[in-house]
Amino acid sequence: MHIIDKNLFKTEIAPKDLLEEDVIPSIPYSSVLEKKIKKRYIYSLKNKSPALLAQRNLIEVLLRRIDLNDSAVGFRKGACYLNFLEPHSNNYHFLRFDIKNFFHSIDEKLLRDCFSLYFKDECIDPGNKQKLISSFLNLILFHVGSSFGNDDDKGKRILPVGFPASPFVSNIFLRKIDIIIQRTCALYNITYTRYADDMLFSSSRADKYIHSDSFEHEIKVILSSHKLKINEKKVVKAKHRISLNGYVIQSSSLTNRKNVNDISGVFISNKKIIKLKKTIHEFNKKPVDYTKIMEGVFREKIKPDNFTFPITRAFKQKFYKTQVRNKLCGYRAYLISFVKFNLRYDCIPDGKIESYSKLIDEIDVIIK
Repeated sequence: MHIIDKNLFKTEIAPKDLLEEDVIPSIPYSSVLEKKIKKRYIYSLKNKSPALLAQRNLIEVLLRRIDLNDSAVGFRKGACYLNFLEPHSNNYHFLRFDIKNFFHSIDEKLLRDCFSLYFKDECIDPGNKQKLISSFLNLILFHVGSSFGNDDDKGKRILPVGFPASPFVSNIFLRKIDIIIQRTCALYNITYTRYADDMLFSSSRADKYIHSDSFEHEIKVILSSHKLKINEKKVVKAKHRISLNGYVIQSSSLTNRKNVNDISGVFISNKKIIKLKKTIHEFNKKPVDYTKIMEGVFREKIKPDNFTFPITRAFKQKFYKTQVRNKLCGYRAYLISFVKFNLRYDCIPDGKIESYSKLIDEIDVIIK
């Protein structure tokens, strides 16, 4: 186990200009930016702030070196969302849970208990005013002051969504829970993976316990041991097919009446692919109407408030042209990631791989 002592903390983690009277202060409001995206508040540390440098150091010196349970897939080097889905690709029954207000609901006392193992029981300062574990918590937690917009967490110390260390901290915090859930699932032949606050369970056609009230209760009890709750509005129970964030996991039917859509594996939802196909179709028309693509296909309009000058028709076309090209490049990288992933895991239907390869070729012709 990697143990941090005060010398390592002061030389490898905390920048000299971060210390105040030989201790680590709470992250100042002046170093933090708050942004609201839909109903969620996201936080970021300002560039070149001592707190940002300290969190980056923490990741490399400590957090990245702590082993995780293999069911935790999110925010791991070399892993992606497909790694979260692939273990379920041959199953039939699916259950998806979302941990409610995950990062911001992590309890500070439990966090202290979890990470005390990795810090020597000593103070960072000569006057013995601050334990190392307290120094660590001051580096990763943020007190939401009255000047911030997040009313739900105002006055609380939270592990903020958006801070670079938060995903690593949350994975380590949930390691014990991941182990317990994985062992529980093994008793019922249920597969379990987690990507941040997204928990996915699956089982074969014969194993139906996954959809029982008893199993759901067991998982809720395990989460409650760490003061976490399920977001009831986001619970998904499915058979044969489940769609998650634009991805689909599907099991083929047992009937003899096969059709082109009766396939098993992981693939991209039709909703995502249709937008790409519509965009490619517009390029078969001359001249290409970039406004129609952005506003008609992607439902995105230029926002005049983002510019300090009047938006002319010529500028709008040029802007939309750049946006469309960026989207096509993004789609291309996305499709290539599926093709490459399948070379290793062989979990994507052959027909889908052929379709993705064809779309990649069509994009290449457009953006060459």
